[in-house]
Amino acid sequence: MSYRIRLIEKKEIAKDATCFVFEKPKGFKYKAGQCADFTLPLPKGLESQNLTRTFTLSSAPHEKTIYIVTKNTQSDFKKLLFSFRVGQRVKLEGPFGTFFLRETLSKPLVFIGAGIGVTPFASILKEAFFKNEDRNIIFMYSYRHDTSAVFLDDFLSYAKQHKNFSFTALQTAKSSTKKTIKPRLDKKFLMSFIKNPGEQSFYISGPIPFIVRIREILLELNISDENIRTDEFTGYSE
Repeated sequence: MSYRIRLIEKKEIAKDATCFVFEKPKGFKYKAGQCADFTLPLPKGLESQNLTRTFTLSSAPHEKTIYIVTKNTQSDFKKLLFSFRVGQRVKLEGPFGTFFLRETLSKPLVFIGAGIGVTPFASILKEAFFKNEDRNIIFMYSYRHDTSAVFLDDFLSYAKQHKNFSFTALQTAKSSTKKTIKPRLDKKFLMSFIKNPGEQSFYISGPIPFIVRIREILLELNISDENIRTDEFTGYSE
């Protein structure tokens, strides 16, 4: 089903990452972690371009607005999107995707994300805590710099508020304020979080090479493929 939705606000939430907030159309329902297609109006000179892209909905289903987070890669689509003014409208179609929690399962959850690819976890976690999720959740977030990490303050806040939520931030690039860098998300590091293979559900989101590498490590650690769910985040790449 398609909707015409209005841009309410756009704001930079991290270095090179902008949040676009839209009105939530009446009757639009989705599950936390799902995505939707956004189609921009065709301007003169770009009639032959594909102006539809798929974005994860970073907002939670219970919220009154919907929002997406993306980088400006200077593609024709992104240039047009970033030039949008409050009040302009886009076409929304969806939702799509299967990267959401299975509420019927009682297994502890392990989230592994990288860069701006953690946007589905922003939605999933906000909705989970809104619904008083009681499963244990471990979240490992790998990013280059604090300034480029999206939703970092939210994740740190959840760790303080919820005893069943454990958050590990992994900054991979050196900075002037942090001389020591935490370990890379490698096999040895992941092993410390896997106590009972087969009794945890794993969710991975980020750039495709990152997902492939983490999935291979989990399979090497005897994690069943049925306990691994992946979400290749492509919204920032074009």
